[in-house]
This record gives sequence, C-alpha cells and structure tokens, in this order.
Amino acid sequence: MHIKHLKTGRGSARSAKNYLLREHDHKGEIRQSVEVLRGNPELVTQLADSLEFEHRYTSAVIAWHPDDKPTPEQIEEAVDEYHRVAFAGLEPSQYASYAVLHEESNGAKHVHIVSARVELSTGKSLNIAPPGHEKTYDLVRDKLNEKYGWASPKEISRRQTLTHDKMSIHADMPSIEAKKMIHQAVDELVDSGVLNNRADIKQYLEQIGEITREGKDYISVKPEGFKKAIRLKGAYYDQEFKRSSEAVRAEQEQRAGASKEDREREVERISGVLEEVVRARASYNRGRYNRTSQKSSKEIIADQSQDLQSRGRGLEADRERSDQFNSSSEQGQDALLDSATHSGTINHTRASDRNVGARSGDQRTHTNPHPVKRADRRSEEAEENSRTVRSDSTDIQRRYRDQEETERVADQQRHMGGTVQGVDYDRVRKAFEERVRQERTVLL
Repeated sequence: MHIKHLKTGRGSARSAKNYLLREHDHKGEIRQSVEVLRGNPELVTQLADSLEFEHRYTSAVIAWHPDDKPTPEQIEEAVDEYHRVAFAGLEPSQYASYAVLHEESNGAKHVHIVSARVELSTGKSLNIAPPGHEKTYDLVRDKLNEKYGWASPKEISRRQTLTHDKMSIHADMPSIEAKKMIHQAVDELVDSGVLNNRADIKQYLEQIGEITREGKDYISVKPEGFKKAIRLKGAYYDQEFKRSSEAVRAEQEQRAGASKEDREREVERISGVLEEVVRARASYNRGRYNRTSQKSSKEIIADQSQDLQSRGRGLEADRERSDQFNSSSEQGQDALLDSATHSGTINHTRASDRNVGARSGDQRTHTNPHPVKRADRRSEEAEENSRTVRSDSTDIQRRYRDQEETERVADQQRHMGGTVQGVDYDRVRKAFEERVRQERTVLL
C-alpha cells in the first residue's frame, strides 16, 4: 500500500470530481466499481471552486497492490488514519472532504481523497500536505503495511507497477501539471526499486498513454485525451540509464525474514513516532484555527441587542415613575379644585380642564395651570420615549433575526460545502456596531 498526494489543486475541483466518479478511466477502460465512501463530492466541489486561494483543494491517493486484497474494514481504517493525521486537532465540522473507492479489473483497489483547502470556522487556508509531508504520511503507510503484511513500495520483489499514478492523470488538467506528476511518479518508482532501467520506464509510461517519440535522452508520451504529447527528459529517460537495487534488495530480504513478533515491535515503534507527529500537528492546528476566545458575530449582535433592550427597560421604568408623578399631581390638583368648588370660588371640578378659572360675584379667581402642564409634558415625553424604545427594540430584534438567518445559511453552506467567502463576519459586525452606536446616540 502506498499514500501519495498529487500535484493538483489549482485547477477546477469539478473536473477532478467528474473524473473520479466516471465509470471508466482515462483510457476508456471500465472500472470494476466506483463507490463514494464518505463525504458529499458535489458540495465539497462547490466549496473548493468558490475559494479565492491559489490552491483550492488537495487530492491524495491510497493505493493497494492487487495482491494486498484489503477488506472493507481495513480500507476504512486506512482512510481513518489518513484523516487523523491530515486534520489532527480539528473537528469534523472544521473541514470538508470526500473519499471515492475505485476497483480495477485486476483486483487492485485505491481510494481518492479530495479535501477543500480551507478551515471552515475561520475561512483560513488549510494545507494538509505542506513541504516535507511525505515523511509524515509514510509513517501511516509503513504502520499499516507492517500490520497487515501489505506490499511496500520499498520492496523490489513487487515488479508490477502501482497504478494509482496513471489513474490520477486526466485530460482536463494542464500539461505542465501532468508532466510534473509523471516525473514524480517515475522518481518514486525508481527510488523504490520498481523501475530499474529505461525499458521499465517505457513500460510504465505505456500504461499512461501512447509513446509518440523517443530519443537518446528523452521519451514523449501522449496521455489519453491530451492534444499534444509530453516530452520527458532527464537521466531516467536516457538510453544508458540502469539502476542498482542491491540496497533495496537487502532491505526486502531482511523484511522477508522478520518474525511476527519483530513486525509487531516495528508497528509499535512506528505508532509511537506517528503519535508524536500527530500531537505536534494537532497543537499547530489548534493554535492557528482556534476561535474559542473570539465571539462570533451572532454573539456580538445578541450582546448589543440585550444592552439596548436593557436601556429600553430603564426608559420604561422612567415612564412609569413619570406616570406615577402625573397621577399624584393630578390627584393633588383635583383635591385643590374640589376644595375651591366647595368654597364657591369656581364651578369646574377637574384638573383635567386646563386653564381652570371661576367667578364668584365680581371677583375672578385663577389657579396656577403650570404644574399640570409640566406633568403633561413629562408624561408625553415618557410615552414618546417608550414608543421609541419599543420601535428600536423591535427593529433590532428583526435585524438580529435577519443576521441569525444569514449565519444559519452560512453555517449550512460550510457544513454542506457551500461558499465560505460569502459571509464577511468582520464587515457585518462592524456595520452592526456602528448602527448600535448611532441608535444609542439618538436614545441618549
């Protein structure tokens, strides 16, 4: 079994998805089966293609030799181990990926894992295959190969080439990316002892496409669907190329003679190293994508709304006190007027009859109307403030519900693979805070 990250991710994630879900490969050969193991390819594709980063997605392949014959449970374990390393320290809600299982006519199986290069809670770029990542994922490969006795790319006794490299090349990708991918695949297969001379390399390239031309130090191959052939030049493609595999053969012979106990000890050793790597990656990811100390825009809006409503309750209390004052003042005025009526100085008996006055013979007596008018003004101002507060509170709650709906849709899009860039949380928060400050100024 081998784990490899492809040099794709700048182009269209939809083209990659369409290729992976097709029933036939780039040569038109029918695949034995195509199965989506996990994730939603369409939604992850929409998410990846919506990103404004240079690299929009990461594509990886877990490939087994035809002789490995992994069980469904073992395939799931390999995918789980990959995710545990790739997204160490992150929750499933913080990343988006899908996995597709291919089975070829010769029985070989491989899983393609495509991940959007974004951390969903922050919108930051998420690179799960940084420079030097090969050593990390090789630990996962070696651990599972030792555990289940699967074929290792380091063994030269496995003369059949691994097919996952040719499967990842498709006509929708730029020629420069396909060329880099072929070079890297040849380099790894030469390094592992699978390809040892130019004849081996030609045989491998024939699995990728048609060899259109070859010279002393180059070979041109035209993959299926490509308009032009790709010229491969360098030491590996030279007519005199021949690699010594003595060191690799010695390693293979040593592994073949290892006992079950030796293999178990090796699995334990590799697992210990792998756990240290996972802890380090988890610590980095938690630090880079930590939002526990930050308030979401929804929480900020809720706090602002609660503060405004608290001010509203304070104004309501002022209105009630003003009403009580008005009531007491009117009662006092009524008592005064009742007393004056009984003495015969006026005929009107209620303070609500503003500008109260009366005659008694030729003598006219006026009560002072100002306390009543002052109380009326306070009552009217309190009522107006109350209406303003109720209107503002209703408006702020409406906008809060609108914002909740906006974030709910954004959350749904993040979990389902929608556009992360569609919601600018800082802009929403700042705009809302400015509105609240303006409203506070009006209320004060």
